[in-house]
Amino acid sequence: MLNLRRGSTDAYYHGDELYSVLATTDGVGAVQERYDYDDFGVPGFLDAFGNPVAGPATGDVYLFSGRRYDVASRLYYYRTRYLDAPSGRFMSREPFGLWWDTRSLGNGYAYVGNNPASYVDPFGTEGVGLGIQIILDTLFDLTGSSYKPPLDPDPRGARPKDRTRQPIPSRKKCADEDKMREILDEANSLPPIEPIDIDSRLKGFRAVDISA
Repeated sequence: MLNLRRGSTDAYYHGDELYSVLATTDGVGAVQERYDYDDFGVPGFLDAFGNPVAGPATGDVYLFSGRRYDVASRLYYYRTRYLDAPSGRFMSREPFGLWWDTRSLGNGYAYVGNNPASYVDPFGTEGVGLGIQIILDTLFDLTGSSYKPPLDPDPRGARPKDRTRQPIPSRKKCADEDKMREILDEANSLPPIEPIDIDSRLKGFRAVDISA
């Protein structure tokens, strides 16, 4: 549970399996606000009794998948880039290259491969299973890191035959930002995997007309 203090007032956040906040309560457990979302996190704001209201009483809040929501811009902050919930896409391209997150199939702006019900993206770089987010969030918060992934030097983005993603070393507890950068540099220095020859895989298959 996350606690937010504004002046002398405390608010306690209650979330679901996606780490999305569903309600806030005060110090005695009385509901202050409720929230609901569409698939990609467009928030709906409700009072304690479930009646729609214009916006959050607490100002900028943590909402969909536990990320901070900016009321003015209506964007979610994902640490390395911003998510536009109405369009279901990030505002900037994948910082590690278009094929870093294989779930997105080369779409550098997609959010968790367009499967927000099954994955979360704590760093704005790739979708991960629901159980791993709390580990990554704890690591990020304990180190106090201001780490930002380097921008892809190729402005056109990486293509499958140029750089295919390698497995990342386990994200162990890092003492500081330099150690985090060292781990990620090690991952990026691994040799590329040979791309799959799709044409050879499809040989022998033929189209079947099922309209008849």
